[in-house]
This record gives sequence, structure tokens and C-alpha cells, in this order.
Amino acid sequence: MEAEISPNDTEWVYEMRRVMQEILPKLWLGPYASGKRKEELRAHNITHIMIVRSAIERIIAAKYPDEFKYHIVEIPDVATVSLLPYLGECKRFLDEGRATGGVLVHCDSGISRSAAVVIAYVMQELRMSYDQAFQYVSDRRCCVHPNLGFMHQLSEYEHMSQLLGQPRPVAQNNVKKRNLDYDTVVDDEEMGGDLGMEQNATMAGDDMEI
Repeated sequence: MEAEISPNDTEWVYEMRRVMQEILPKLWLGPYASGKRKEELRAHNITHIMIVRSAIERIIAAKYPDEFKYHIVEIPDVATVSLLPYLGECKRFLDEGRATGGVLVHCDSGISRSAAVVIAYVMQELRMSYDQAFQYVSDRRCCVHPNLGFMHQLSEYEHMSQLLGQPRPVAQNNVKKRNLDYDTVVDDEEMGGDLGMEQNATMAGDDMEI
């Protein structure tokens, strides 16, 4: 079984969303700003960086292409966009990064798109359901909030994995069930990409089909 990282035992404050957190050993999740702090990346032995952005978000780019290995996944933070076709290539890159040194996953704010990718990875590595994986990741980065469409897709991903013969999730106690309702989240004005687009898209999420 994959090793786990202990939950964040410090009181979460708003400013903590501006830095990255370790989710699994050698797997970090954070905002775009984390990918620009070279000394911090080196200190945590990060060798690979995955950027999740839309095609028009060219400003979210590889900052040090000669010093880190990058993988860019072009996914807009829109509830009707299909996330599942990208998860295979994402897992391969995350596996490679963790085997080499360490890997950071970021989008704009590290809240929706990159969080959804990391939750899917945790589901596979720890044999967790979507609800369990969401709780696991949010215990380490409390601001994670995939858009409503991604949340529905990750729930379907859990059932698809079981149909394909993947091991069933390991039952865990005291797991808070994720409610697929319209949670209210206020994004940082400095990093408004993920949730600014999310608020425009959530109304489409309930009717999406995979």
C-alpha cells in the first residue's frame, strides 16, 4: 500500500493557499506561484512539474524549462469539459516524477483543475473512493475545490475503475462524504483563474454526461 502523508496539523489560514503542500510522498500540490520559487523546489527535491491550464492561459508557463521536466495538460476549468481522458497521461508523468525525485502539480490557484488530477491519482494509489480521496487531499490542502463537473466525473471514475477490475476502495472510518452541492468559495484576487471560471460553469455541471 502507498505510504501516506500526515494531515496538516496546523490551523489553516487563507495565506496557506499561496504555497504548495505535500499530498503523497514526493507529490506536491499548489498554485502557479509555487512553480516560480526555484529554491523551494530544489529544497524539496522536485524534478518534475505538471501544469494544468487552458489553451489561452499562456501566462501559466514553464518557468525553468532547462532545469525541470514539464508536462502541460490543457484543461479549462469548465464543468462540461471531460477530465477523464487526461488521467492516464497524468498518472504516467506523476509516477515518473516521484520515481525520479519529486513532482509539483499546479494550475492557477491549485484549487480546481490540479486538485482534481491529484484526487484522481490518490484514488488509484491509495485505493480510495472519490469521497475518501477528496477528504484525504483536503486534509493536507484545505482549499481544494474541483468544479462541479469534475466532482461528478471523479465519482464516475471510481465506478469505472471497479468495472475494469481495479481493487475496490479500502473502507475507512470517519470519512466525511463530499456533497455535490454549490459550495461558495471566494478566490484570491491575485489568483482568480480556477474559481473565476468555475463560477461561470457550475450551472452546467448537473446536466453533464461522461
